[in-house]
Amino acid sequence: MINRIDVAIDCRDLARMSQFWTALLGYDHSEPMDDRYWAATHPSGAGPRLVFQAVNDAPSGSKSPIHIDVHVNDIEDALATVIASGGSRMDSAPIVEAGSAWLRCLDPEGNVLCLVQGAG
Repeated sequence: MINRIDVAIDCRDLARMSQFWTALLGYDHSEPMDDRYWAATHPSGAGPRLVFQAVNDAPSGSKSPIHIDVHVNDIEDALATVIASGGSRMDSAPIVEAGSAWLRCLDPEGNVLCLVQGAG
């Protein structure tokens, strides 16, 4: 079961990118989740939450600077759906960070998505 989706945006300047995207989309100002992640929601509650993720590197090659985080109750069940639907996993094991387990996957055309289980 999916709890919600987030659109994750990698950025080198959290404040600048947050200000740009929240202004453009009419979202509430983002608030820090911790020192690496900020989040913003639309005032009506509609649409996905935006999560701004601090990174040190600029986008390059196949690295996707914007991707969907799919929050799930059971990461293994969700992974089975990804694989049965033609996707694949990138990581051999979930990454545990910020109170959640994250598993990076690819859709059938190679676009990155993350399965997320936990706090988020």
